[in-house]
Order: sequence, then structure tokens, then C-alpha cells
Amino acid sequence: MRRKRLLLGTMVALQLAWFAVRTRVIEAPVDSALLSVIGLTVLAGIALALVPEAAGERLGTLGRAARITASEGRVLAVLAVLSIAIGTWIALATPRPGWDEQAMRHASRIVARRGIDGLAVVYRQQRWLGLHHPPLVPILFGIAMRVFGARLVVARLVAVLFSTLTVVVAARIANQLYGPATALRAGLMLLSFPLFVRIGGSAMNDPVVTCFAVLSVLLALGLAREPAGARRAEGALLGLTLGVGLVSKYTMVLVCPVVVGILAVSGQLRRRAPAVLVAFLVAGAILATWLVVATRIGVLGPQLAWLKTGAGVATHSKRHYALDALLTKVPSAVGVYNLPIVALGVLGVARRREWPGFVLALWIGLVAVPLALTLPDNRYFLPAFPALAIVAARGLEGLPDGRAEAIVLALVLCAAVVIYFLTIESTRRAFLF
Repeated sequence: MRRKRLLLGTMVALQLAWFAVRTRVIEAPVDSALLSVIGLTVLAGIALALVPEAAGERLGTLGRAARITASEGRVLAVLAVLSIAIGTWIALATPRPGWDEQAMRHASRIVARRGIDGLAVVYRQQRWLGLHHPPLVPILFGIAMRVFGARLVVARLVAVLFSTLTVVVAARIANQLYGPATALRAGLMLLSFPLFVRIGGSAMNDPVVTCFAVLSVLLALGLAREPAGARRAEGALLGLTLGVGLVSKYTMVLVCPVVVGILAVSGQLRRRAPAVLVAFLVAGAILATWLVVATRIGVLGPQLAWLKTGAGVATHSKRHYALDALLTKVPSAVGVYNLPIVALGVLGVARRREWPGFVLALWIGLVAVPLALTLPDNRYFLPAFPALAIVAARGLEGLPDGRAEAIVLALVLCAAVVIYFLTIESTRRAFLF
């Protein structure tokens, strides 16, 4: 009981400190909106700290009940329903769109009204799209807008579907690595990461590329376990996923070494080399097709120039940008209240030194380290968030009590942070986190 209250109290204290610092930074007034999120934080912490030990134990058997009585499909269905509900709330409650959403809406409307050829004609004129990104996401959003109406909320709801699939696939990976109890907790922890939740209901390319990234990890794990006859088919599917991810956002390239690393730590890289070769050939063919089109419409040169410039942010004149991202924006994106749980998970995974732990370390490290050395924008770390959620789930399982209360508190505090941004931050700045 004492450890539980210490953990919950630490989570609340970190949240309150974050509110204080953030409010001072943006010079927001102390009004009813701020007092409301502070009150929600404090009341949730007190209420969960006072939950009797017996009641907490009954809540804590949720993962065990899923292991004994429920199928994996039922656990995934619960997570999917919760993810759709949260994402739909974000999509409908978010006020004016930020810069990326405005640009995405404009490009998607061109697809909805003039088709893909119409987008190609004006691609270079779309500064956000033409100079920075490949075309798949606005094409997907535009197709949905053509069917359901050229409104921003349509694109946001498509993004919600991708985010939901991310949660479900992350839970499947956790199940394969550690079992259904971890799967359920990992899915819930991922839904307690404010940046994942906030962007999951936004019309941006980040939810899409994160979805393809986690799908690639799942397929890589499957490839390490598939019988010989299924290797090439699995490799082709993996290549398709990687390739589609690459034409969604170029940061998908960070997932390629993760795939190789998973096969390496499983001891299957040499045996699965033909399938890996097929995967990279398929992914390369998809990317090459887009690069040929990009050359013809005159955007490849500007995009390569931007990639070269962007990749030097952390090592040239803007080192403070990297430090700000790593020390403030990324912890804020995960939720400062989740840092004790993540720390417990890191300690637990490192102490056991098991194969699943090596997979998670590679997954996080091969995404985070290159970004930290190149362009450490907090959104670009999203493909590693599912792995971080699994680590957090392992941290919860190392607690003798209070696991359920910690998850509930994390979800409530995440809601408080999102409400803060929807009601306070959005009226003062365009930044998400």
C-alpha cells in the first residue's frame, strides 16, 4: 500500500510540476480551465490512493482474467473500442487545425476534387507537401474525403483508424513477447501517452507511418518464427509494409534497421536472408516508383535538399533544438507522470536480459539514437512509442500492488493533459507539444 501511494503521489506531483512550468512558459492565465485540469489531477490521485487494498487486488486481476478466460481477440477488441472512442473524441474536440493539418487538408481536398493527377500538377506548389513529404497520406485522406465529404474531420477519423490499428498491433507484439497480461497493459499504457493520443486524432502523416512501423515489427517477429515454406511470402508482405510506410513519410527508413536487428538477435538473420532480401527489394521498388514520379514533377531535388538540411539540426547551429526535444518535448509526449513507470520497466527489462528485452532495446534505440543525432522532433519518435509502452507495462508487472490504480491514473492524467492543450494551449500557440 505504501509503495502504491508513493508511486501515485509521484505521478501527480510530476503532473502538477509540468502544468506549472508549461503555464509559465506560454504565459497562460490562471483561469477556470487551468484550475479544472489541476483539480482533476489532484482528485484522481487522492481517490485512487485511497482505494482499499482488497479492491485494488480485484482490479489488478484484469490482466490475469484476460490470460485465463479471454482470448487474445477479446483483449484486442477492448483496446480497439477504447482507442476508437478516445481518437474520435480528439478528432471532434480539437479546435482550429495546426499548420501541418492545414496543409494536409488542402492537399487532400485537391485529391478529393481533382484526383491524384490534380495533386501531381500542383505538388511542388504545396510548400509543406512538395518540399518535405511523399504523397500517400494525402491521397488516402483525399479518397476518404471524396466518399464522405471534403471536411477535415473525415481525414482525422481516418487517422483514428490507423492509430487504433497501431494499438492493436502493439498489443499483439506484447502478447508474443510476454503474454496477454502484458498485451493488455501495454495497449492501455500506449493510450496514456499524450502525444500518441493527441496526434492519433489529427489529420497528419504521423499516425499512418507509426502504424506501418509497428506492423513491420510484427511481421519481422513473425518472419523469425515462420517455417521455411512461408519465408518468401512473409518477406514480400514485410517489403510491402515497409514500402508503403516509406511513401507515407521518409522517417519510415528508421524501421529498416529495426527489422534487421530483430532477426539478428533472434539468431535467424542468416537463415532468413532470402526473405529479408525480398522484403528490401519490394520496399525499394515501391520507393523507387515514387522517386521517379518525384523527379518528373520536379520535387525530388528540393526534398533531398530539405532532408540534408533537416538531418543536420542536431549537429549544427540548432543544438538547443535537440536538447529541448530530448529533455522536455519527448518526456512531455510520453507524459511526465509516466516516467516512474517507464523507469521501473527499463530496470526490470535490463535486469532480466531476455530476448524480448533485446528486441525492445533495439526497437527503441535504432529509432531514437539516429533521430537524436539528426532531427529530434518529438513526433518523429512516435514509431518507438509502442515499444516504450511495452516497457512501461513490464514496469507495472514488477509492482507488488497498485498496478491497476497506476494505469487508471495514467489514463486520467493523459486526459487532463489533452484537455489542457485543447482548452489552454491551442488558444495561445500552434505547437502540439
